[in-house]
Amino acid sequence: MLSRIAATGAFLGALFFPTTASAAEDGADDDAQADSSSDADSSDADDAADDGKFHLLDFMTFGVGIQGQVGVAILDKPDNQNIGGVSYTQNSDYPGFVGVAAAVGPVFDFRFFGYGGIEVAFLFGSASGSAELEHTDNSTSPPTETKYNIEIGQSETHIPLLFKGAIPSQWATPFIFIGPEFVLASDGACTGECENNPGLTDYDAEAESYTALAFGLGIEINLPIPKADIRLPVSLRGNVNPSVSSERDDRATHQTGTVGGVPNLSRETFNTAWKFGAHGSFGLSWHF
Repeated sequence: MLSRIAATGAFLGALFFPTTASAAEDGADDDAQADSSSDADSSDADDAADDGKFHLLDFMTFGVGIQGQVGVAILDKPDNQNIGGVSYTQNSDYPGFVGVAAAVGPVFDFRFFGYGGIEVAFLFGSASGSAELEHTDNSTSPPTETKYNIEIGQSETHIPLLFKGAIPSQWATPFIFIGPEFVLASDGACTGECENNPGLTDYDAEAESYTALAFGLGIEINLPIPKADIRLPVSLRGNVNPSVSSERDDRATHQTGTVGGVPNLSRETFNTAWKFGAHGSFGLSWHF
């Protein structure tokens, strides 16, 4: 009996108030569409947050890989050429050296939430630089100038400790970095016309370890490999060694004397700590 009364009431309502009933139905449809849209948006957000790559932790990735770098090593000409306050005019000036530096080794990366992290590497290689020296012989009339070449170098282990900032995206991640770079040196050597040259000075080189300030920028190419987060990092790097003096007296050890009553530099042993460096680096890393 009650069900018949309810059905009759519904029929009469629809008959005399059709707009109200239609609005109620439209409202119900709108609510259903809103719920569906909300579910879709939530699903898209979940898909964006989960890139399908395997990572051990939600807030951090650990990367391990290999890195190589090649570039230039520079040791500029000192401003003050005096040694112990004495000017050695009959000997060649301390020159500027420029050459090739290369290294390769393992690299480890700790990235937090994708935006910042720390990178440390152990890169094994060598660096060398050549220079052209000039000697003026004032004993002839007119004075004669002679040019000759030497090269200094050393084996190096680079340990950069870099603080990185990144902007992660699906296909590529640009980044910048800065930090100290510890350089452990060995096997310093001088080649070329280091002895019996026209400059009246014999030359040698002594390996010197140093700490530089490293900085640069780069980009990681994210390879489209299912589950595995494998990247190809490429960067441009520079470093500056603030400990290199502008005084010739501080950059080498010297043996001095006189020839014909004129001060003479008989031997100069260069310290092979480079003042500037510029490198391009490339690598392959797996983040998990």
